[in-house]
This record gives sequence, structure tokens and C-alpha cells, in this order.
Amino acid sequence: MSLFFLILYIILQIYFVLIFVDIIFSWIPNIFQFRICRFIHYLVGWFMEPFHGIITISILDFTPIIGIFIYQGILDAVFALLSSIG
Repeated sequence: MSLFFLILYIILQIYFVLIFVDIIFSWIPNIFQFRICRFIHYLVGWFMEPFHGIITISILDFTPIIGIFIYQGILDAVFALLSSIG
């Protein structure tokens, strides 16, 4: 069962990196003309979309920070639960 947890942990950490990469991509003009950038944005969009526009100062949107903290909290809670089970 520990191999399953390790694979799940790696997949969720890769998704965390994709969220971070998508945030960096959002700062670069015209980056979404590239297919890989659109694909990454599509993958993380379902999770990050509810957080857009909550905390904005001028043209800066600080709400992805909220999304990252919530994702990391969910990740920690899931692995605490899984480690207590297995």
C-alpha cells in the first residue's frame, strides 16, 4: 500500500507544480498562444478558477496565493488521513 501512497503523492505534487507554472505563465504576455501553455491552464483551471478576482490590487490578482494555500492544506489533510489509515 505504501507504493500507492508514494505514486499518489508524486502525482499531487506534480499538479502543485503545474498550478505554480500556470501562475507564472499568467504574468507573461501572449504565452497562451502555445499549445502546452493552454493545456497546463486547462488542467489547473478547474481548481484555480473559483479563486480568480477575490483579492485584486490594481491589475495584480493575489488570489492564486489563496488557491495554493488551500491546495496545500487539502494535500496535507489527505496524506495525514492516509498515513493514519496505512
